Amino acid sequence: MAPSGTHRGSKHSASRLPNSSRIAKAASSEASAIELRPPAPGATGEHERCRQLLQILTENPQLATAIKELRIVTALVDYARRNLGGGRGWIADSARRTLPVILERLVALKQISIVQVGPYSPREPGLSWGDLPHLLRQQLTSIFASPSLESAQLKGFTFSSPQQLMSLFTQAESLRSLSLSRGHFTNATDAGAWPLSQPWRPQLTSLTLSEVDGQGYCHVFLDQRVDLSRVVSLRIASKLDMFSLASILQDIPLLPWSHLVSLRVLVLDLAPGLVHLFNSLPVDTSLRQLAIEFPAGGFRVGGVYTVEGVNASLEAGLVRARHLKAVEMIAFGEDSGEGRFPLWAEDMGWLLSPLERHGIL
Repeated sequence: MAPSGTHRGSKHSASRLPNSSRIAKAASSEASAIELRPPAPGATGEHERCRQLLQILTENPQLATAIKELRIVTALVDYARRNLGGGRGWIADSARRTLPVILERLVALKQISIVQVGPYSPREPGLSWGDLPHLLRQQLTSIFASPSLESAQLKGFTFSSPQQLMSLFTQAESLRSLSLSRGHFTNATDAGAWPLSQPWRPQLTSLTLSEVDGQGYCHVFLDQRVDLSRVVSLRIASKLDMFSLASILQDIPLLPWSHLVSLRVLVLDLAPGLVHLFNSLPVDTSLRQLAIEFPAGGFRVGGVYTVEGVNASLEAGLVRARHLKAVEMIAFGEDSGEGRFPLWAEDMGWLLSPLERHGIL
């Protein structure tokens, strides 16, 4: 896919337009977006799409300020080999000369995403931040700290430590939305990369943390310096059992339950997940929307988690969360019931009956 700009909802491909002036004319207004993908199978030499984009920006410098969103797609080794002809590390290889120059010119970015595609494999932990060329790291760090940047997404990176990751955003005063997934740390206990004297400047209103395919993002945000007092939308997907995850929700120092409006969590075992989640809701939380993702059929009732016990926890949680208006249950997996009524749905109805009685399911 060639680099493209969006203009009033439409996309313009550089490979389909005869010259850069037409691209500039088509994308010279607000709301332009660019996507850079791995090279085509068999491609060699300089990354062609980056080369084209740099030429466009050189010939039409005014276009740089019209580009508000940048999405950079990386790939897992096996996925790249099968589907892209190689190119997992293209941003540090075939684009090592052009991409830093492009980033330096995009002075008005509001959103940047660097995402890894392909099925997750723990044997392929993702791009190493420390192995990226120095100039590329420098330009990315500058973008993270840019006064125009409002949203950042990182998926598929390996960092030397959680502190190295957090240090990328400590100066990001304008950052409002942060999404982190598929992260790995080579030294989870190294505290040297983020000095204790360095404050946390982002004023996040939206935070997404996924460690289903990775490690420990949730615990990183337990640091006392991380100010989450403005967060109104929180999404957490974790391999942790719900008891541990509920503890994290309670332990994050400045998690603003008083004005958190939207919460989305993934639970691997629905019955205990519901109990611990609703038990963790504080009195008079402002939560209005709750979404719970779970594996289809992934619940068992019995032992300490009886239907009656789950119902009691839901009822008690609803008393405390009196502003809650909607609970969405999202099943995923082979038994999610696409095209048919899932066999387990009727049984789950008994589990969720308090939510139905309150009219919020």
